[in-house]
Amino acid sequence: VFLQKLWTVYEVAAFLSLHASDRMTVIPVICPAVFFTALLVLWVGGILILVLDAFFNSNILVYVFGIISHCFLLRSLRRWARDREAIGSRLCNFTVRRCICECEEDRPVVYRNIAALMRGTLPDMDLTDDDEALEAFDALVRTELPLACSSSLGKTIMPYKYIA
Repeated sequence: VFLQKLWTVYEVAAFLSLHASDRMTVIPVICPAVFFTALLVLWVGGILILVLDAFFNSNILVYVFGIISHCFLLRSLRRWARDREAIGSRLCNFTVRRCICECEEDRPVVYRNIAALMRGTLPDMDLTDDDEALEAFDALVRTELPLACSSSLGKTIMPYKYIA
């Protein structure tokens, strides 16, 4: 969903007009889901291991449950990896004109506002036409946001700063 909805793109444009892209922190909505899935798997797994061991005294049940619960965790982590890849590809091919807008009457207003923000942000460029300003915004997103996303998302599955 990141950078697909027009109003979200407008918020990014406003942020980039006021701040450098390295000040932007991107936390995809899947991060809490992955974290809480892992937490739930470990918590339920710990309790079930104690129960299975106390009542059945069978290690095979513990191993079977461990395999099943870790499959759920791995599924969440695979989805997160796919989402990270999709964010990168979306940023490389970004154009504001392909964004989704719930209310099409808002589209010209948002385009005008993004164009105005780009004229204010890039005064040295001659952006007299709204189309030129929107193309400049597209270029800004394609060059600046991949760096902001990679620094926010980190090189690991989930940066420690999001779970600490």
